[in-house]
Amino acid sequence: MSDNHRALRCEIVQDLLPLYHDGVVTDVTKQAVEAHLLECESCAMEHRLLMTALPVEPEAADARSGFAAFAKRIKKKRIFTAIAAAVLACAMLAAGLYILTQVPMIPISASEYQIYRVYRYEAEGEQYFFLMYTQPLYNTTTSGLYEAEPGENGDITLVINWRKPIISSKVGNTNPQITTTRLHGSDGTYDALRFNNTVIWSEEENGGDPIPAYVYDIHEGSIPGFSYNLDISGNHLKVFFDDGRIMEWDLEGNLLFDSASE
Repeated sequence: MSDNHRALRCEIVQDLLPLYHDGVVTDVTKQAVEAHLLECESCAMEHRLLMTALPVEPEAADARSGFAAFAKRIKKKRIFTAIAAAVLACAMLAAGLYILTQVPMIPISASEYQIYRVYRYEAEGEQYFFLMYTQPLYNTTTSGLYEAEPGENGDITLVINWRKPIISSKVGNTNPQITTTRLHGSDGTYDALRFNNTVIWSEEENGGDPIPAYVYDIHEGSIPGFSYNLDISGNHLKVFFDDGRIMEWDLEGNLLFDSASE
């Protein structure tokens, strides 16, 4: 291998290839590039690809015309690349919209939720369900629907149908949260609560469960300014009311702290 070939790294040769192709390099550089191409298959492949992309043109009259032709080709290539990128972005956006609006939705398994407490309670003459749970997060939009399902014996089940696109993946979980759902049964009551295909509360098994005091306090405080801190691992619930009052219970309903008594 010649000294000139050793002096030229592949990066330098590949930078010189467009100029070598247009014949606007010196004889010494030309010989060095050719010697490198004879012994470097990687750069020789780059040269062959360049020859395919850029047809051989008549030798330039001078270096200025060669550089002008090269610059023109580079400009066209950049314009083509920008157009291709824009088309690809539009295609990806269209595909995303299709996934969100057209792809079939499938039920989210109740096992993907962590449901800590479920109570049915009455307030202002109406009935509600109280749920304390952790919800899964997906990389796509999910949808939820509450439906009343009549039973054969006249009983009514509230069904929570949470669904996700069939093309989706789980990316995490929400922090523990609380939801109160007003019931709209034909007679104002429900005999069971089912999450997709899993019953999570029933009159037969849970109708006699004692309702913790915090369920009613949270119901009354569920107005602007109301917030809570739910620590499942620590087994306690702290509620901050908009009037400045702070109360804390364990999850079984035992009062741990009430700022009004301080």
